[in-house]
Amino acid sequence: MRFGLAARLGLVLALSGMLSAGITAFQAQRASETLLVDSARAELLTATRVLARRITLVREDLSRTLLALARHPAALAALDDDAQAATQLATLFALPMEANRAYFQIRLIGAADNGLERVRVDRDGDAPLRVDGDALQEKGHYPYVFNTLALAAGEVYLSRVGINRERGSHSALGRPAAQLATPVVDAAGTPRGVIVASVDLNGVFALLAADLPADF
Repeated sequence: MRFGLAARLGLVLALSGMLSAGITAFQAQRASETLLVDSARAELLTATRVLARRITLVREDLSRTLLALARHPAALAALDDDAQAATQLATLFALPMEANRAYFQIRLIGAADNGLERVRVDRDGDAPLRVDGDALQEKGHYPYVFNTLALAAGEVYLSRVGINRERGSHSALGRPAAQLATPVVDAAGTPRGVIVASVDLNGVFALLAADLPADF
Protein backbone atom coordinates (compact mmCIF):
# COMPACT_ATOMS: atom_id res chain seq x y z
CA MET A 1 0.00 0.00 0.00
CA ARG A 2 1.47 3.31 -1.07
CA PHE A 3 1.04 6.47 1.02
CA GLY A 4 0.16 9.68 -0.64
CA LEU A 5 2.11 12.87 -0.17
CA ALA A 6 -0.36 14.21 2.41
CA ALA A 7 -0.17 11.02 4.47
CA ARG A 8 3.58 11.00 4.44
CA LEU A 9 3.68 14.66 5.40
CA GLY A 10 1.24 14.00 8.22
CA LEU A 11 3.38 11.12 9.47
CA VAL A 12 6.50 13.29 9.44
CA LEU A 13 4.70 16.05 11.29
CA ALA A 14 3.37 13.56 13.86
CA LEU A 15 6.83 12.09 14.46
CA SER A 16 8.31 15.56 14.70
CA GLY A 17 5.67 16.52 17.26
CA MET A 18 6.33 13.41 19.31
CA LEU A 19 10.09 14.03 19.20
CA SER A 20 9.61 17.67 20.17
CA ALA A 21 7.30 16.68 23.05
CA GLY A 22 9.82 14.09 24.25
CA ILE A 23 12.69 16.57 24.16
CA THR A 24 10.58 19.17 25.99
CA ALA A 25 9.59 16.65 28.65
CA PHE A 26 13.22 15.54 29.08
CA GLN A 27 14.41 19.14 29.43
CA ALA A 28 11.63 19.91 31.90
CA GLN A 29 12.61 16.87 33.98
CA ARG A 30 16.29 17.91 33.94
CA ALA A 31 15.35 21.47 34.93
CA SER A 32 13.16 20.14 37.76
CA GLU A 33 15.96 17.88 39.01
CA THR A 34 18.40 20.80 38.91
CA LEU A 35 16.02 22.97 40.92
CA LEU A 36 15.55 20.19 43.50
CA VAL A 37 19.30 19.63 43.81
CA ASP A 38 19.99 23.36 44.12
CA SER A 39 17.27 23.68 46.76
CA ALA A 40 18.62 20.71 48.74
CA ARG A 41 22.16 22.09 48.45
CA ALA A 42 21.05 25.48 49.75
CA GLU A 43 19.19 23.88 52.68
CA LEU A 44 22.17 21.70 53.55
CA LEU A 45 24.58 24.64 53.33
CA THR A 46 22.37 26.72 55.61
CA ALA A 47 22.02 23.86 58.10
CA THR A 48 25.79 23.30 58.04
CA ARG A 49 26.46 26.96 58.77
CA VAL A 50 23.96 26.92 61.63
CA LEU A 51 25.53 23.73 63.01
CA ALA A 52 29.06 25.12 62.73
CA ARG A 53 27.99 28.28 64.54
CA ARG A 54 26.32 26.29 67.31
CA ILE A 55 29.42 24.10 67.73
CA THR A 56 31.53 27.25 68.02
CA LEU A 57 29.16 28.69 70.62
CA VAL A 58 29.20 25.45 72.65
CA ARG A 59 33.00 25.40 72.61
CA GLU A 60 33.19 29.07 73.60
CA ASP A 61 30.77 28.49 76.48
CA LEU A 62 32.76 25.50 77.78
CA SER A 63 36.00 27.44 77.39
CA ARG A 64 34.69 30.40 79.41
CA THR A 65 33.79 28.06 82.26
CA LEU A 66 37.27 26.49 82.24
CA LEU A 67 39.00 29.88 82.17
CA ALA A 68 36.91 31.12 85.11
CA LEU A 69 37.81 28.02 87.14
CA ALA A 70 41.51 28.26 86.23
CA ARG A 71 41.64 31.92 87.37
CA HIS A 72 39.91 31.24 90.68
CA PRO A 73 42.33 31.56 93.65
CA ALA A 74 41.24 28.15 94.92
CA ALA A 75 42.87 26.47 91.90
CA LEU A 76 46.39 27.62 92.81
CA ALA A 77 45.77 27.06 96.50
CA ALA A 78 44.62 23.47 95.87
CA LEU A 79 47.84 22.82 93.95
CA ASP A 80 49.67 23.88 97.13
CA ASP A 81 47.87 21.14 99.11
CA ASP A 82 45.31 23.45 100.70
CA ALA A 83 42.53 21.01 101.66
CA GLN A 84 39.96 23.75 102.21
CA ALA A 85 40.66 25.23 98.77
CA ALA A 86 40.38 21.78 97.21
CA THR A 87 36.94 21.31 98.78
CA GLN A 88 35.87 24.74 97.56
CA LEU A 89 37.10 23.96 94.06
CA ALA A 90 35.25 20.62 94.04
CA THR A 91 32.05 22.52 94.86
CA LEU A 92 32.76 24.94 92.00
CA PHE A 93 33.35 21.99 89.62
CA ALA A 94 29.99 20.49 90.56
CA LEU A 95 28.02 23.65 89.73
CA PRO A 96 28.48 23.63 85.93
CA MET A 97 28.07 19.85 85.90
CA GLU A 98 24.67 20.18 87.59
CA ALA A 99 23.64 22.91 85.14
CA ASN A 100 24.94 21.27 81.97
CA ARG A 101 24.78 17.53 81.27
CA ALA A 102 27.45 17.90 78.58
CA TYR A 103 30.11 17.60 81.31
CA PHE A 104 31.32 14.10 82.09
CA GLN A 105 34.15 15.20 84.36
CA ILE A 106 36.08 18.28 85.54
CA ARG A 107 39.53 17.93 87.10
CA LEU A 108 42.44 19.92 88.46
CA ILE A 109 45.66 18.13 87.52
CA GLY A 110 49.04 19.25 88.84
CA ALA A 111 52.13 19.69 86.72
CA ALA A 112 54.17 17.91 89.44
CA ASP A 113 54.01 14.29 90.60
CA ASN A 114 53.55 12.90 87.07
CA GLY A 115 50.38 14.88 86.54
CA LEU A 116 48.55 13.75 89.67
CA GLU A 117 44.88 14.65 89.86
CA ARG A 118 44.40 17.08 92.73
CA VAL A 119 40.64 17.73 92.53
CA ARG A 120 38.27 15.58 90.51
CA VAL A 121 34.50 15.54 90.08
CA ASP A 122 32.90 12.90 87.83
CA ARG A 123 29.35 12.50 86.59
CA ASP A 124 27.92 9.31 88.06
CA GLY A 125 24.46 8.88 86.60
CA ASP A 126 22.63 12.16 87.13
CA ALA A 127 24.78 13.47 89.97
CA PRO A 128 28.31 14.87 90.33
CA LEU A 129 30.58 12.70 92.45
CA ARG A 130 33.84 13.87 94.01
CA VAL A 131 36.69 11.39 93.64
CA ASP A 132 39.35 11.70 96.33
CA GLY A 133 42.21 10.02 98.10
CA ASP A 134 43.81 6.93 96.55
CA ALA A 135 41.32 7.02 93.65
CA LEU A 136 43.11 10.07 92.19
CA GLN A 137 45.37 9.07 89.30
CA GLU A 138 48.49 10.26 87.47
CA LYS A 139 47.63 11.75 84.07
CA GLY A 140 50.85 13.45 83.01
CA HIS A 141 51.27 11.13 80.01
CA TYR A 142 48.01 12.25 78.40
CA PRO A 143 48.16 14.88 75.62
CA TYR A 144 45.49 16.99 77.30
CA VAL A 145 47.95 17.47 80.17
CA PHE A 146 51.37 17.94 78.60
CA ASN A 147 50.05 19.86 75.58
CA THR A 148 48.01 22.18 77.80
CA LEU A 149 50.99 22.87 80.07
CA ALA A 150 52.77 24.25 76.99
CA LEU A 151 50.01 26.81 76.37
CA ALA A 152 49.96 30.41 77.56
CA ALA A 153 47.51 31.58 80.20
CA GLY A 154 44.05 32.05 78.70
CA GLU A 155 44.53 29.54 75.88
CA VAL A 156 42.34 26.43 75.63
CA TYR A 157 43.36 22.99 74.37
CA LEU A 158 40.86 20.80 72.50
CA SER A 159 41.63 17.11 72.17
CA ARG A 160 40.77 14.79 69.33
CA VAL A 161 37.46 12.97 69.57
CA GLY A 162 37.75 9.48 71.01
CA ILE A 163 36.15 6.79 73.14
CA ASN A 164 36.90 7.39 76.82
CA ARG A 165 38.77 4.37 78.17
CA GLU A 166 40.26 5.95 81.30
CA ARG A 167 39.92 3.68 84.30
CA GLY A 168 37.32 4.68 86.87
CA SER A 169 35.76 7.50 84.83
CA HIS A 170 32.19 6.55 85.84
CA SER A 171 29.56 7.71 83.32
CA ALA A 172 32.24 8.70 80.78
CA LEU A 173 33.67 5.19 80.45
CA GLY A 174 33.23 3.77 76.94
CA ARG A 175 31.48 6.92 75.67
CA PRO A 176 32.56 9.29 72.87
CA ALA A 177 34.18 12.33 74.45
CA ALA A 178 36.57 15.21 73.94
CA GLN A 179 38.71 17.03 76.48
CA LEU A 180 39.03 20.79 76.80
CA ALA A 181 41.78 22.08 79.06
CA THR A 182 43.48 25.32 80.09
CA PRO A 183 46.60 25.93 82.19
CA VAL A 184 46.59 27.20 85.77
CA VAL A 185 49.47 29.68 86.11
CA ASP A 186 50.98 31.47 89.09
CA ALA A 187 51.77 35.17 89.38
CA ALA A 188 55.03 34.67 87.50
CA GLY A 189 53.21 33.02 84.58
CA THR A 190 54.56 29.55 85.37
CA PRO A 191 52.10 26.73 84.61
CA ARG A 192 51.37 24.87 87.83
CA GLY A 193 48.63 22.60 86.57
CA VAL A 194 45.65 22.31 84.24
CA ILE A 195 41.87 22.39 84.52
CA VAL A 196 40.41 19.66 82.28
CA ALA A 197 36.77 19.09 81.31
CA SER A 198 35.65 15.89 79.61
CA VAL A 199 32.66 16.57 77.36
CA ASP A 200 29.90 14.13 76.41
CA LEU A 201 29.70 14.33 72.61
CA ASN A 202 26.46 12.34 72.41
CA GLY A 203 24.79 14.92 74.60
CA VAL A 204 26.30 17.88 72.74
CA PHE A 205 25.23 16.62 69.33
CA ALA A 206 21.77 15.70 70.57
CA LEU A 207 21.33 19.35 71.55
CA LEU A 208 22.67 20.48 68.18
CA ALA A 209 20.35 18.09 66.32
CA ALA A 210 17.36 19.63 68.06
CA ASP A 211 17.93 22.79 65.98
CA LEU A 212 17.88 20.92 62.66
CA PRO A 213 14.93 19.66 60.60
CA ALA A 214 13.96 16.05 61.38
CA ASP A 215 15.10 14.79 57.95
CA PHE A 216 18.70 15.99 58.41
